[in-house]
Amino acid sequence: MIYVCPNCGQSLSHPLVDGICICTSCSNLFDSSNQSRLLSAAWIARKKNYTIEKLKSKLSLSESEADLISDKVIVESYSHEEFLKYLQKIKISNRCYL
Repeated sequence: MIYVCPNCGQSLSHPLVDGICICTSCSNLFDSSNQSRLLSAAWIARKKNYTIEKLKSKLSLSESEADLISDKVIVESYSHEEFLKYLQKIKISNRCYL
């Protein structure tokens, strides 16, 4: 589930479960790929004071995805750009397969 734009971090008017969306704030097109889901989760982790368990539950993150957000975004304070580069480095898919 994607609640905020994975590109700019602005809230979406409607959460994206599967498919594609255009952000009304930054006008970027994105889909419900694993990369977009994790980037969106990272924005929420930076903005909200949620525990990792609440993030995991609210965003339907797997244990490994929650650990990734916790390690890189919360503990190591990766910026959006750093986290995107890291996701690309570890080959997290940026394609949505419907």
